[in-house]
Amino acid sequence: MEINNRANFVDFGRFFFAFCIVAIHSGLSRDFPNSDLLPYLLAIAVPFFFICSGYFLSLKLIKFQDDLAGYRDTIKKYFMRLAIPYCVWGSWYFSISIFKALGAKEPSEEIVFCLKAWFFSSPGGGLWYVQTILALLVIMWFIGNRKRYLGILTLILLASFWLCVLAARSADSSAALTYLKECVFTEDYMRFNFATRGIFFMAGVYWAQWRGARSESKPRGVAALVCAGVLSGIVAAPCVADSVRPSLVAAWTCSLILVPVLVFEGLLQIKGLSANVGLRMRKMSSIIYFTHMTFVMLVPAALRLAGVTPSPTLIFATASGAAFLLALVLSEIKNIRWLSKIF
Repeated sequence: MEINNRANFVDFGRFFFAFCIVAIHSGLSRDFPNSDLLPYLLAIAVPFFFICSGYFLSLKLIKFQDDLAGYRDTIKKYFMRLAIPYCVWGSWYFSISIFKALGAKEPSEEIVFCLKAWFFSSPGGGLWYVQTILALLVIMWFIGNRKRYLGILTLILLASFWLCVLAARSADSSAALTYLKECVFTEDYMRFNFATRGIFFMAGVYWAQWRGARSESKPRGVAALVCAGVLSGIVAAPCVADSVRPSLVAAWTCSLILVPVLVFEGLLQIKGLSANVGLRMRKMSSIIYFTHMTFVMLVPAALRLAGVTPSPTLIFATASGAAFLLALVLSEIKNIRWLSKIF
């Protein structure tokens, strides 16, 4: 398998789901409460990005299975590639949060909350995704190329995600789950993001390894595995909402992981997108991801100044358009080193 072969529709998927991220932060689903498709698209977006990151990192790590130094160096390079934009944009969004906190009734409490959020969740701007990957890369660096320990990490993350789904679905159904909700998932269920969402990154890592061990000309086994997980979720879904049976929630949890894997695998199989177009989409998706929250915060204020009531749909359309235009311009700029490092 050619590591650098990205002439497929995965980059188109990244570009498409970047706008789904904008939709999430714009609250678009509030304007379409009866939509059946929109919630599924939004739910797939972030897991898809995790799977992409884990998959393409794993393709690079495969050739260093017997070389610990090379294995760790690859992880280190990827860590630094993400750490720079994380620090730059994290500082930007954290500054905005502090500025807003100064106008609150209890600014000191708000500032403390912002500091806690940086360390345990995100500095703002939806950067919890990058923070999660950075935390996992640190763990993977220490584990090295020892497959047993990587498997243990994956099982721990799977169990953590299962507990997250169980608590979110049935937190008020038993005293134990209520206690779990109050003590561990304080304020929301994704405060410890690397523990509760890291399984999607590991799914990408293992998907690359599993896929690389088989011929690309025989995708039937891949499709059968994914479809089995999806079907288990479909069967379990009607029962999970009113039940705390671990087996049902486990089936639902597996489907939540395997559905975005199915989407990723489908896009991976579709060829025909030129390498240049794919690279452009990849760059634009990164720019949209890091900048969109700025527009999501600015657009409502600008609309109010113009005397327009900001609805989620209008915020989404305006913020998406602004982020797209910015990405279109910046993706054309070449030979500016610092610009390539912050996106």
